[in-house]
Amino acid sequence: MRIVITFIFLQIKRGDVEHHLQTDMRLHLDLSCVKLNNTEEQLRNIQEELHHTQEKFETITRKLQEKVIALEKRLMQGSEEHTWKISGITQFVMSRQKKGAKESAPFYTRKCGYKFKIRLSYEPSLDIFDTVLVLYFSLMKGEYDAILPWPFNERVTFTLIDQQENQNDRKNIVAFLPANADNRLWNQKPVSDENERKCLDVVEFDELTKRRFIVDDTIFIQVKIDPP
Repeated sequence: MRIVITFIFLQIKRGDVEHHLQTDMRLHLDLSCVKLNNTEEQLRNIQEELHHTQEKFETITRKLQEKVIALEKRLMQGSEEHTWKISGITQFVMSRQKKGAKESAPFYTRKCGYKFKIRLSYEPSLDIFDTVLVLYFSLMKGEYDAILPWPFNERVTFTLIDQQENQNDRKNIVAFLPANADNRLWNQKPVSDENERKCLDVVEFDELTKRRFIVDDTIFIQVKIDPP
């Protein structure tokens, strides 16, 4: 048995090899360019989407700011009576880990009047199982301080509203800050954002639960300002 081995020799010109290599390189370069162009196109699309998203975000932010400004202006238009709604009062009071406080939005006593806010804080009483609510009044630096008489000497009436449906059955808790009150730092012309707070009343939280001061976990505090 004989085995025949045949050798085939192909003669390839050097120029053909170089041409093949150049063609193959151009093909790879073309493919790379296509991929690069596709990537650039995707990047442009992403940039456009981000731009549109940013425009939408800025529009929403601007509208929210306008609403906030409009609300603040409405609150600060000024009247002699203001009502502060405080929700989540039970959780606020029952978190006994440390002292807590809620503050109202700023109000003006009337148009071109004094600017003020009220603060409700809770503090543990001598009985560790009880909590007291403390109501404060503080004057703030306002737009019209330069033309107002100082010290502030207007009568302030705070009313914690009993939410009985029949108003004749209500037994509101009322506290007064009389006109011509003692001249202390709290009622002088503010030199900083706000003066020191003036304590108006202290109420035991248990007292609020004996009547309908708390309804739907909400209380209402009304403030009335009477010019001298």
